[in-house]
Amino acid sequence: MIKFSEGELLQMLPSQMKNDIDMICLSYAIKECLAKLLKYNISTRSVQFVDRAPEKVLDVLAVELRCPYYDETLDIETKRALIKNTMKWHSRAGTPAVVNELIDTLFDYGASEEWFDYGGKPYHFKVKTTDLLNADTLNKFQVLLKKSKNVRSHLDGVEIQREIHPKAYCGIGMYARHRPAAIHADYDFS
Repeated sequence: MIKFSEGELLQMLPSQMKNDIDMICLSYAIKECLAKLLKYNISTRSVQFVDRAPEKVLDVLAVELRCPYYDETLDIETKRALIKNTMKWHSRAGTPAVVNELIDTLFDYGASEEWFDYGGKPYHFKVKTTDLLNADTLNKFQVLLKKSKNVRSHLDGVEIQREIHPKAYCGIGMYARHRPAAIHADYDFS
């Protein structure tokens, strides 16, 4: 089998045309042009470009691609990973899987629960997590959730679950006090 990068027009011509000097020259010229084109093609692949791009270019590329979880304050390797996954996320946008992925990104533990699992209204969901949340984290979550959830779905709330394992101690005490008995004359002690 002939590789595309090594193939020539001359190999596909009938035997009568293979010896023609014009066809040999044309085949060579097409082969050289194709080699240049393949060289440029390799350098324009987005994944390879992202691996070599400087940080300022990554910031612009993230805006161009509308990268959903991108933040300019992240480290450069995280930025590269987010940009590489952007097209995959756009193709699955609006699904519960993307919402769960967002929850995994922002919280240590969390999951979404659909309306039919907890008896809510149709197209509603809620998020359960065990993280300590502050106002800044919740605001960031709501902004990113609007970008990743389905438009018809509505968030009922964020439930913070806690497991409390208190230590219970039990003790018993006894106190003895001697009380003198009252002597009554109507008692018979015999």
